[in-house]
Formats: sequence, C-alpha cells, structure tokens
Amino acid sequence: MPRSEAGRIKSAFGVPRSPFRGLYYPERRTRNGEPGTVNNNNGFTLLEMLVVLLIITVATGLFLGMNFRHKDSVAARSFASELSQFMRTARSYAILEGRENLCEYHPLESKVVERLKGRYLRLPDNVELVFEDKEKDQKHIFASFFEDGSLIVDSFAVRAGEHVLLPQTDPLLGKVRFRLE
Repeated sequence: MPRSEAGRIKSAFGVPRSPFRGLYYPERRTRNGEPGTVNNNNGFTLLEMLVVLLIITVATGLFLGMNFRHKDSVAARSFASELSQFMRTARSYAILEGRENLCEYHPLESKVVERLKGRYLRLPDNVELVFEDKEKDQKHIFASFFEDGSLIVDSFAVRAGEHVLLPQTDPLLGKVRFRLE
C-alpha cells in the first residue's frame, strides 16, 4: 500500500485511512486472505428451520390433542367441585339462619339456586345434571339442608359427554363429594 506524505496509509481511492481501523473495525477478508466481503455461515439453513418448526408443531399437536380428549372430564370435575362448595355454603346458611334451605335445579335457565339467600350457580355449556324419574324441563329440588346441619339429597349425577360423576353424601355431617362413575 502506498504511504502518504504524513505517513498515513492511503486507500485504493487515495483517501487516507485511519491507523486505528484495525483495532475497532477489523478489516473483512475472504477465505483466501484477500480483502473483501466475508461469506459468514453463522446463520441457520432453511432445512434446519423447517426441522425445528416440525418438532414444535408435533409437540403442540400432541399436547392439545391430549387436552381436548380430557376436556369433558375436566369440565365435569370442575363443576362438581363448584357444586360441592355451593352445597357446603347452602348448608352453612341453613345452620346460621336456623331454618331449612333448599337447593333446586332450573334446567331451562341452566342453573342451581339455593332458596335462603337466592344465590345461584350456572352450569357450563357441556355439563348437565341428570335425575332419575324426573322430567327433563321441570325445575325440582335436589337437596334439603336442615338447621342442625344434616341433609337429604335426591339421586342425581353430573354429566359432561361420556363422563358421569355421582355424589356421595354424609347425611349427618352434611358433606357432599363426587366420584367418577
């Protein structure tokens, strides 16, 4: 490279270059050592990207597939848990008020109502309460809680798709639990 009068290195166009260029911005070189652009192979190839996308898609499909298969079971168990808590609260109201509290099912409105306080619990879209020997569209009482904490529960089931949960009650203690049938 030719040097200028001041001892600075000149570029190919005759413009002086900074002597600090190599310290901060190293000169790019090709594979054979010539100055020029460098062919960096630091990125991913299209094939590698497609393989990663395929793995992510398969894993997501397996995860969502398992969850959709258990969707009805999860809905039934979740509602049974909410109904159990609702019935415990209705029992507490009966004890506190010192009188009977009735829980009734309103199939047309798709909700369960307790009479003392008027609280209600809506059923999810794919969940239903099924009763033996009852007409499907009429509302009816399915649980009676007494002032001493005891209860009487009609035979019913919580159904979502193929999954059925049956209540287990302790009449003296007033506890209600659900088990998978």
